[in-house]
Amino acid sequence: RYDDYDDVGSTFNPRAGLVFAPTDKLYFKALYGEAFRAPNVYEQYVRNNTVGVGNENIKSEEITTAEGQVGYHFTEKIRGSLTCFHVSADNLIQYNYNPDLGMLEYQNVGRMESSGAEAELRLTLGKYKYAYLNATWQDVKNTTNQTIYSAGGKAYTQEDFFPGSIPEFYGNIGINYDFFDERVIANLHLTYYGERDRSEEMMWDENEE
Repeated sequence: RYDDYDDVGSTFNPRAGLVFAPTDKLYFKALYGEAFRAPNVYEQYVRNNTVGVGNENIKSEEITTAEGQVGYHFTEKIRGSLTCFHVSADNLIQYNYNPDLGMLEYQNVGRMESSGAEAELRLTLGKYKYAYLNATWQDVKNTTNQTIYSAGGKAYTQEDFFPGSIPEFYGNIGINYDFFDERVIANLHLTYYGERDRSEEMMWDENEE
């Protein structure tokens, strides 16, 4: 995909996939993709905000994903898969202090990474008769490593930290079933989310080293 903006320039984002099946039951998948989010008008041109302003030179946010999957058909009705993934996001747009302006400004200063794995098991008895179970573990980190200045003027460089509000583990279990020759379809679904911290993990006190 190629996009060209008259204010933020052009961006090229490829996607590719490779599937290899050595047997009728076993298969492997490799997926790679890139994506972007162009800055909106507010992030570029806002001026009437006393807290911060836009940035006409801001760039698009960029996201890169890579996945590897192995799947197996245990029987004609039961199949399972295991997927490992890594996602990185660069040039994330956020408010950052601009000493030349003496106030906050939208800048490309953020970076996030997520790595994890997902396992799935599925039982298929018909077009609308199936059950599934999947679970995902992920490790999400803010890798911006931003330099922060305390009220006393001391500089701190953040290490990688957990950004908050994202569960480390979540899973789904469900069943789908049809009645009266597919005239009525019912679905029962349960989702579990692990513990989610409401705030960021990286906190510091300027009075303590």
